[in-house]
Amino acid sequence: MEAEKLEKQKRFLIRAAYWILLCALLYVVFKYGVALIAPFAVGFIMALIVKPVVDYLHKRCRFPRTGASILTVLLLYLVMGLLVTLAVVQLVGMIQDVVARAPAAYTEEIQPAIAGMFDWVERILRRFDPNATLGIDDAARKLSDKLGQLVSSLSTWAFTGTARFATSIPGRMVQLIFSILSTFYIVNDYTIIKDFIFRQIPAKAAQVMERGKDQLGKTLGKYVRSYGIILCLTFAELAIGLSILRIPNAGWWALLIACFDILPVLGTSAVMVPWTVVTILQGNYTRAIGLAIITAIVWIVRNVTEPKIVGTQVGLHPLLTLMAMYVGAKLFGGFGLLGLPIALALINALQKEGTISVYK
Repeated sequence: MEAEKLEKQKRFLIRAAYWILLCALLYVVFKYGVALIAPFAVGFIMALIVKPVVDYLHKRCRFPRTGASILTVLLLYLVMGLLVTLAVVQLVGMIQDVVARAPAAYTEEIQPAIAGMFDWVERILRRFDPNATLGIDDAARKLSDKLGQLVSSLSTWAFTGTARFATSIPGRMVQLIFSILSTFYIVNDYTIIKDFIFRQIPAKAAQVMERGKDQLGKTLGKYVRSYGIILCLTFAELAIGLSILRIPNAGWWALLIACFDILPVLGTSAVMVPWTVVTILQGNYTRAIGLAIITAIVWIVRNVTEPKIVGTQVGLHPLLTLMAMYVGAKLFGGFGLLGLPIALALINALQKEGTISVYK
């Protein structure tokens, strides 16, 4: 009996050590290897997207597969490039407008508002203790100087950011070219590549990979649908709220902020909180309260609905989805925020269909 108990403990320790080493290896690969394989991972995902179209053109419309692959891949990237270009042009125009108006807005609105605020505080304090107002003027001057430096550095930040983006374009273009080429080669020679890979691995692993590929496409589709719903929900909230506040170009601002909300880590607060603070300094308290209410509503709705929407779409419990998002963000940053829930959803789908057996 004692020997049997020791044997069970030994098997448990060996299995635990196996899973720990596997998780450590996956952590190292994802933490430091993602940048190296990113263009090819993008190419693989794009190939999964366009493969049904290429197969249809080749089998039903009698297109040569190479021609169908070239046409479909180029059309996909051209449409995506056009959409991204339109969004960037609109964004740059809005940023240029804000940067151009910032110095005048500070001199004419923010600086007088700060002076008025400190005068109001000074009058209140003088009623209780005249000596308490001694440092008010100095604090007001220091705050005004700091904000002036911040506003003056805004144009410098915009210029250096633009220059940094411009210098990164060649590297981005190289990555884009590799992504386009890898998409074409994968989708054009999909069967050849798949058969070669499967010949190198055991039959069981090949079966898991085949089912994993199919489930990955379905899982990614569900994630795109989930975050499409979240983006539309956020956009609607922002568009309605900003329109009520009579913000110019409310629709474009709502779309921009909604896109920020989709990006990991950033969220709507990256835009709405500074906007609210600046509005307070301008003395427009009604609009500031409105912006704060919109920010709170979007934040609450996003954090309540995201685990539920994503979990429902991909078949995970909302609590597990929430935990995966938190742990993924802590371990891998923005990539893990989305990647770990996708990985768990993929494992869950393979478990349900009986391809793997990870848990009971």
